[in-house]
Amino acid sequence: SGGVDSTVTAYKLKNLGHEVIGCYMKLHGKPNYHEENIKKVEKVANFLQIPYHILDLQEDFKNKVYMPFVDTYKEGKTPNPCALCNRFIKLGKLLEFAKSLGCEKLATGHYARLENNLIKT
Repeated sequence: SGGVDSTVTAYKLKNLGHEVIGCYMKLHGKPNYHEENIKKVEKVANFLQIPYHILDLQEDFKNKVYMPFVDTYKEGKTPNPCALCNRFIKLGKLLEFAKSLGCEKLATGHYARLENNLIKT
């Protein structure tokens, strides 16, 4: 995303000797939202000297996460959009894309914690 969590994760992995490829997911947003974030991603990628990709998942996000969220809310239930996003987008489409690039592993800044100075997810 170009944010702190993903930037630190990419930085640490690169410093540990891993080949790092950045990926920005377009999920949703107001006008100019993605343009502003993509500028951040470009700065981070240039600083870290890593390639990056822009993945447009807006339609998938709308169909698999947003609309089910709205439907569940309309039914008077408490929606859990993060569970759907993790399953279908982050660990679905993003992982599928990473595999298509020949990546062996996927790392995000989401849900990270440190144990014995190592990043765990």
